[in-house]
Amino acid sequence: MSAHRPVGHNAPVVALSLIRRLVPVPVRARLRRWRAGSPDPRGLRVAYRALPGLPIGGYDATGNTHGTHLNESGDIRELDEYIRTFDPELEQNLAGVRDTLGLLHRQVAPLVSPEASLLDVGCGIGRFASLLRRPGSPSARWQYTGVERTDAIVTACRRLHPGDLFLSTGGSPTIPVPDRSADVVLASSMLQYTGDAWLTALADMARVTRQLIAVTRLPLLEQTPSTHCEQTVRYAGREETHWLLFLSRRDFEAGVASLGLRILASEPGTEAMPTTGLRENVSTHAYLLGPREMD
Repeated sequence: MSAHRPVGHNAPVVALSLIRRLVPVPVRARLRRWRAGSPDPRGLRVAYRALPGLPIGGYDATGNTHGTHLNESGDIRELDEYIRTFDPELEQNLAGVRDTLGLLHRQVAPLVSPEASLLDVGCGIGRFASLLRRPGSPSARWQYTGVERTDAIVTACRRLHPGDLFLSTGGSPTIPVPDRSADVVLASSMLQYTGDAWLTALADMARVTRQLIAVTRLPLLEQTPSTHCEQTVRYAGREETHWLLFLSRRDFEAGVASLGLRILASEPGTEAMPTTGLRENVSTHAYLLGPREMD
């Protein structure tokens, strides 16, 4: 992830004073740790390793079921801890979250109603339920629904975001909503975790959307064929692993076309994902997809 840049030495004293008054002390402390060199202000350490030829199966509609993945950011904190420490101000400044909100606000908002419905597939702890409704945001009046794979995570989402709708897949590879249920389907750091079933997962998103699919935080390979990888996440002395698929841009865009979808917008992401065993630098990308007939 991109590092937070410290305030320059020539910044006016009044600006620093204003920051001290407006930014809560816990947030400032975490941002200082971020500036000090942590790749993630929450203290996560993430590493990737290529595993060529490894087939991945056993997925559901929100990602493969290997490991104990709790949400799309690879956060392995206990759910109760996540709820207790959830900080929208910190969350909205994570690189991948900024990338996702940027695509939704720049590219999606002009194409949908101010009261559009958004289905967040693989919603994790449901961070976008809060972040999309920030005052003054073009998505402030959107209707949000989150989908996750276990009842435990869905229950946690409901505690953290009362009043929003959250659904569990129960381990099913099918998103648990009828056809054409949402104006926008969001898959943020999710599609890569479906492994070899990624095209089936994308087809199910096409089934349930009325207008648009936003695929964000998707790692793509420019020079290497699609490659299976292992992700290791370390936090507070704990460690977990996940399998995922780094798609080549060629494979992804060919798959999109095979489903009768059109690329309406494509933006580079700001998350770097150094991967042992790959010769190229891996970074994330964001796509806005729609039906071919859409103007």
